[in-house]
Amino acid sequence: NNFSVADPKLFQNEVQLVKNWIPVTAKMGGDVLRVFSGRPLAVAQDRRVIFDRMVTALQDCAKMAAEHGVILGLQPHHDFMETADQTIELLNAVDSPWLRLVLDTGSLRTENVYDEIEKLLPYSVTWQLKKDVWIDGTALPIDLPRLKAIIHKVGYRGFLPFELTGKFDDLVARRKEAASFGASIQKEVF
Repeated sequence: NNFSVADPKLFQNEVQLVKNWIPVTAKMGGDVLRVFSGRPLAVAQDRRVIFDRMVTALQDCAKMAAEHGVILGLQPHHDFMETADQTIELLNAVDSPWLRLVLDTGSLRTENVYDEIEKLLPYSVTWQLKKDVWIDGTALPIDLPRLKAIIHKVGYRGFLPFELTGKFDDLVARRKEAASFGASIQKEVF
């Protein structure tokens, strides 16, 4: 979904898309439906207007999600929500226990990625843990001991799924990489 579209009709289509998937998620036994805030704004768009409209839409969707027992998992995706503070502002404005966060470590693009992770973790219902983080425009391997310390400090308890990104031309090499990364997480985090 894209809640930052300017056209009112297209925006309503995006809201309906989320609403269509809420009962599907429930019927499939899913606990969380991943949703997005929206793409970066066009220059002519007013961020506050889009933000306020987004809050109203997410409140409406969260109400429906509650009726179906499904949590909406907002995933900042290096898009409309660029920072932890912006994301927290949106979550607080919606003010619903049915809207939580999917913490995507690969979409945080500030120089203080680990500070951003720590700020967002209390709002998180699940993760998109990537093997790399972005610091000053450079992809660097995630620091698992540092991540472990943050998890323990904040007290997160739940799943820690990881996602490999990049080209999948060499499936055998990717499988080895995934196995190695998974073993590292198990050893370092748990």
